[in-house]
Amino acid sequence: MKKTLVAIAVLAASSASFAQVAITGNYIYGYKSTTNVLGAAGVDNSGLGIDTSYVQFTSTEDLGGGLKAVANMSIDGLNRAGVAGGDSQISIEGGFGKFRVYLERGPDTMTDYVKGAVGMDQKVFSAITASDGIAYLTPELFPGFKIQIQHIESAPSQATENVAPIGLGVGAAGTSVQRRNDIRFQYAAGSLATAINFLSYDQQGEATTTPNATTTATRGYVRYDFGVARVGAALYQLNYQVGKRTDAMVSVNAPVGSFDLGAEWAQRKVDDRATATVNGTTSGYALSAKYNLSKRTAVIGTYSRWDVLNKETVGETAVLLSHSF
Repeated sequence: MKKTLVAIAVLAASSASFAQVAITGNYIYGYKSTTNVLGAAGVDNSGLGIDTSYVQFTSTEDLGGGLKAVANMSIDGLNRAGVAGGDSQISIEGGFGKFRVYLERGPDTMTDYVKGAVGMDQKVFSAITASDGIAYLTPELFPGFKIQIQHIESAPSQATENVAPIGLGVGAAGTSVQRRNDIRFQYAAGSLATAINFLSYDQQGEATTTPNATTTATRGYVRYDFGVARVGAALYQLNYQVGKRTDAMVSVNAPVGSFDLGAEWAQRKVDDRATATVNGTTSGYALSAKYNLSKRTAVIGTYSRWDVLNKETVGETAVLLSHSF
C-alpha cells in the first residue's frame, strides 16, 4: 500500500513538472437600479446581488519541439441556486500559429473591440450567446499582422444556448442552425489595434421563404491609446435575405490617478426587415468610474441610458465591488 502511495506521489510530481495549472476568477457584487425613465410600461427594479462570479482553470503543457497545449475550463454564475458552466477551449500553439476548438459565449463583440468599460449588450445590442467553433490563427505574417479563420455553430435558439452547449454532432445541415465561416484580418502594434471580419452564413434559403435568414456580415474596429486616453470605434453590419442591421459603438477611457473613467455611445439601426415592427433605431450611452483600491480590487460606479426603438427610455445605475484573483 505504501509503495502504491509513493508511486502515485511520484507520478503526480512528474506530471506537475510538465504541465502548469492556473486558477483565476472574478467576483463582483453590488447594487443595481433599473428604471423606465419616461414612465413607459414596465417594472422598475432595484436591489443587491451578484453581478459576476466566475472561476477559470487553465492548464498549459509543453509538448516539445516548440509546441504547447493550452486548455481552459470555467465555471460561471456561482450562487446559492447552483452553478453554471462557462467557456471552455483547447488549443495547440507553435511556430505555425494557433489551432483551437471551443465552446464560448465569447466577448461582447462591440464592447470588447473598443474596450468599453460598461457594455451595451442586452441594452442596445443583443444578449451574448455561446457557440461551438474551430479556429486557426496564423503567426505574424509581418510585424503586428495576423489572419484568423474560423467556423462557428450556434444553437437554434438563444435560450437553449444560454443553458447548455449545442452538443456533439448537432448543428449539421438540415437543422434550423445557421453555421457561419469567418475570416479576420487583424493588426496590433504599439498604440494601434484594428481588425476587420467577413462572415458568410449557410442555409440562407430564399427571400420569399426565409426572409429573416442571415446571409453575410462585416464588422471591424479601430482602437488607439493616446496615453492620456484610449479611444475606440466599431461597426458591425448584418445582412438578411430581406433587410439589414447596423451596430455602431464609440468609447473613450482615461486613467486619472487611481480612477479609470469611461464613456461609450452605442446605436443599432434595423432597416427594411420583413417584420416591420423590428425596424427602427435603438441608441444609448453609458458612463463609468472605477476606483482601483489595488491591482485586483476596485469599486465601480456606472450609469447607462438607452431607448428601445424610440418607444421608451430605460436608465440603469450600478455600484459594484470587484475582486479578481
